[in-house]
Amino acid sequence: MRRRQLLKGMMALPVIGTGMLMRSPLRLSEAQAAATGRKTLVVLFQRGANDGLNTVVPFGEDAYYRLRPTLAVARPGRGSGAALNLDGFFGLHPSLAPLHSLFQQGRLAIMPSVHYPNATRSHFAGQHLIESGTTSTSKADGWLNRYLKARKAGLLSGAAFGTSQPFALRGPVSVPTIREFGGGLGGPREYQQALSRDLKAALSQRAGGGNLRLVQSAGLAGLNQVSALHGLSSGGYRPANGAKYPESDFGKALANIAQLVKGRQGLEVATVDTGGWDTHSDQADRQPQRLAELAAGMSALYKDLTAFRSELLILTMTEFGRTAKENASRGTDHGNASAWFALGGGINGGIYGEWPGLNAGQLYQGRYLAQSIDFRDVMGEVMRRHLQATDLSSILPGHSYRPVGFL
Repeated sequence: MRRRQLLKGMMALPVIGTGMLMRSPLRLSEAQAAATGRKTLVVLFQRGANDGLNTVVPFGEDAYYRLRPTLAVARPGRGSGAALNLDGFFGLHPSLAPLHSLFQQGRLAIMPSVHYPNATRSHFAGQHLIESGTTSTSKADGWLNRYLKARKAGLLSGAAFGTSQPFALRGPVSVPTIREFGGGLGGPREYQQALSRDLKAALSQRAGGGNLRLVQSAGLAGLNQVSALHGLSSGGYRPANGAKYPESDFGKALANIAQLVKGRQGLEVATVDTGGWDTHSDQADRQPQRLAELAAGMSALYKDLTAFRSELLILTMTEFGRTAKENASRGTDHGNASAWFALGGGINGGIYGEWPGLNAGQLYQGRYLAQSIDFRDVMGEVMRRHLQATDLSSILPGHSYRPVGFL
């Protein structure tokens, strides 16, 4: 192979963080398909800070309606835009109707006020802290990468679905970042196979300096991941049990996750980002669309993976919530605690955490919903009870896990 062709092939596989951006499909051998799969965690990060108070609506508290005269969701039974009753005090936004039925089935856990002490209200810093699994900005790796390191993860134990790798999966373990299945390296199949073979041969040559060895290691890992994913095409995939994913990048990512789970590739942790949650203005027009897509995607993935429900857990998170009081632009500003969800076959459905309240003396710093559940306890519960991690100190350093009870 000529040098120009080799470089062109390497450019088709750019390194993102510690992973590879791939557009390759998956072909499963019979042995791979028959392999016993481990439990899978799917983390959905609502980037931009989702307003938890209009997601899990405290309709039983009068202060909610005083603080939000135009944005508040109506009490249950008061029209099509009313909250969906959960327990007589809390309700779900009506756009979350698919999740309401799952709550009634006991498969959805709702945590209305998750956060951490002395929290930041910076998007970047808040996301970094949540995904680092600590309350210190000194960590250079993410909580999910540390889990994979402790597990001595396999080739496809972790994967990020989207255009970039989230901090949660960054670290010493090489993790692929998958934009979409299909497309491969470009060109006919025979060309792809020859290019992949020659790239692997070039990268396997003896390297001199430490940086070259790092390039070799990442390149070979990426090629091996591409090879493992070869054969799967998102275009021809048919979800099971009548599941219908949203016709969006978010929906496509969830469908790709379902394919990997069904393929028994050993996927243990997967991440998908969903944006558009920063609702400083016109929140009533914007947030319902985001909530509807989120609920449709979660419901579709759960339905599609009916045969794998005991192995599946879907966890939502966001960097912080919004102000308790609406602003002059019919929106809400950066806040504190917000609502997190956990969905899966092994979930103890219900509402978790003591409700902090919205009266003047109960609000954090007089403006924000106070925290009642530490986000690291949510992560700890998922790690200990779902993924069966034994040493949480290496995954959530500096934190003493206290059970929440949803698993």
